[in-house]
Amino acid sequence: MKKSELRNIIRESIKELMGENTQPNPNARLVRTVFCDGSHESIPSTIECSTQYPNVPHFANAPVGTLCAQNHNTTMFHNMTIGGNVPQLGDVFNFNTQLNGITNFPGGIGQITGNPGFFDSWVGDHVVVYVGSASTNTTQVDFSSAAACPPFSTTTSAGSCNPAAWSNHSTWTSTFTNTVANHNNPCNFLNQKIAQFTANLQGTGQGNYQNMQNCKLDLANQLHTQNNC
Repeated sequence: MKKSELRNIIRESIKELMGENTQPNPNARLVRTVFCDGSHESIPSTIECSTQYPNVPHFANAPVGTLCAQNHNTTMFHNMTIGGNVPQLGDVFNFNTQLNGITNFPGGIGQITGNPGFFDSWVGDHVVVYVGSASTNTTQVDFSSAAACPPFSTTTSAGSCNPAAWSNHSTWTSTFTNTVANHNNPCNFLNQKIAQFTANLQGTGQGNYQNMQNCKLDLANQLHTQNNC
């Protein structure tokens, strides 16, 4: 074989290797999530869910007034898979501190036990709300899939209030609680207010208006119970 032919072979081999190394890695991706209720570990829920995540059916169909957090980048979910598959918008997976059904978690269980308190706030079922490209492919963690998130409640039950989304929540709560405490007929007063707040929820107000009414109704129901009405 001539030297020129050998050089050509080596040159082509190098080109092939360089081409392979520059190909995007299918596991190099950025994944962002929120919990099933739309909340996030470190970000307040302030945006209408259907507006924030119109392409995620669970949130796109949430009742008016349901607030979600913005998705946030966390390297813990980079390059992840769910049951061995590339995650898709709306997929639900489970994170737990025992790593049940979770493989290749960096540092294994020692990483979790060595950081008490940090990972606890991430425990639960997560919904994939963003899948994008990433430049590097770190350890690929495979999470176990979880059942679909339960649908959002359309009732005004306790827990539907998001205090963080109402700047006057603390002041109103204090004033209303004092009014009830000093009222000569608190049960009658609360009955009227519960009826009023419930009726307001049927109105045309949207977004934070609905949240405010839910917060008011939530507190009124609590005080109704506390006063043995």
